[in-house]
Amino acid sequence: YNRPAFLKEAVQSVLDQSFIDLELIIIDDYSPGSETEGVVNYFPDSRIRYIKNQENLGSTESLNIGLRTAKGEFIAILDDDDFWVDKEKLAKQVKFLEERPGYILVATNTIIIDYSTDREISRSDTAGDDAQLREKVLKFNPFAHSSIMYRREAALNAGGYDKTLSRGKDYDLWLKLGL
Repeated sequence: YNRPAFLKEAVQSVLDQSFIDLELIIIDDYSPGSETEGVVNYFPDSRIRYIKNQENLGSTESLNIGLRTAKGEFIAILDDDDFWVDKEKLAKQVKFLEERPGYILVATNTIIIDYSTDREISRSDTAGDDAQLREKVLKFNPFAHSSIMYRREAALNAGGYDKTLSRGKDYDLWLKLGL
């Protein structure tokens, strides 16, 4: 919502992925003015679908709109102030899930950078097999939302993102998917 300054870099990081069979759904939660739409129109790419809500619905409902609109088997979320550094991120995650039909979700580690200074603030190191990650996820959310890829049908069957939660909607979804 209303952060066009970051959006261009986020979109470019998706379009730079080596995995090209994708749809990029951009949900604009009724930002004022036309700056956000202008950033989207900067990219003449037929894989981009721009949806502007008719009113401000909040991030949870916007996520659910994207989830219901998507056509693909897998969902990877990228917030407007994040970007993917590894150009192979989607390819690696798709390959992992395709080779393991019993898995529902896969995540990467993350690097948090101060945008104004380009200085690294922290780096995650969440690793483990299924059992180890299930134990961790019961104690805390080990996954950044923008690092995840999950199966669309599983998320829809789990009810998507819970609209009653103002925070922790991603963590709640991971717990429901774990069931």
